[in-house]
Amino acid sequence: LFRSQFLTAHRDRSVPRDELIAAVWPDADEDGGRHRLHQAVYELRRTLHAISPDRSPIVCIDGGYRVDHEAPVWVDVEEFDDLGSAASQCFTAQQSVEAIELGQRALKLYRGDFLCRVTRADWTTAERNRLRARFVQLCVHLGELLARRGDHAAALAVVDPVLSMEPWNEDAAVIKMHCHAHSGARSMAAAAYRSCVEALDCEFGLTPAAQTIRVYDQIRAAEPTGNRSGLTAARGRTGPRLPSPPASGSTWPYR
Repeated sequence: LFRSQFLTAHRDRSVPRDELIAAVWPDADEDGGRHRLHQAVYELRRTLHAISPDRSPIVCIDGGYRVDHEAPVWVDVEEFDDLGSAASQCFTAQQSVEAIELGQRALKLYRGDFLCRVTRADWTTAERNRLRARFVQLCVHLGELLARRGDHAAALAVVDPVLSMEPWNEDAAVIKMHCHAHSGARSMAAAAYRSCVEALDCEFGLTPAAQTIRVYDQIRAAEPTGNRSGLTAARGRTGPRLPSPPASGSTWPYR
């Protein structure tokens, strides 16, 4: 399974034999690695033959292997990337309806970290981080758009998974604060702020950015005087703001 995952994840190119051996069987010696590779390719071709009986799904080109581009194989990561790119372009072009539709379709495909059960493979780490960063960015963009049109419940459903992974993410926290405040749940907006403050301090030893504090102060200023005793803004940030990743093109109106 692991070898097919590697080839599928890199099916835009022909993977050299040595690279494939190093990724899938890093502890094998040269002869053993080549033997395992040949056996694995044979087994993969036999298994995948059922998908496309008239062609070989695994092809050898210039001393490397790749999945045949013509093979009828659907890859969720490729679909997620395509939809995510299209959604980001619509967001930048301020095409809100299209951005929301494409973003929601993309997020449905993200069901957790890339190959989360493959923990010892170095090659999965970079791809796992890249896809997670794209997921976070999509959630922030989509959350902003949904909140702007007043769909606060949907916006919260989008940003809550981000805050579960990255409780220090200020972009997501600000969206959550706005949604709760506009829904009349100002105590929950303040709780979202405090959670972000605590996470930033615990993880990085930082306080929130000025923009985040400004949003909190706006919410706090609208709170009846008798309810403010537990609301204390953090001041004096000692380092840079840490969105993860930066939501390029973000134009949240209150920040």
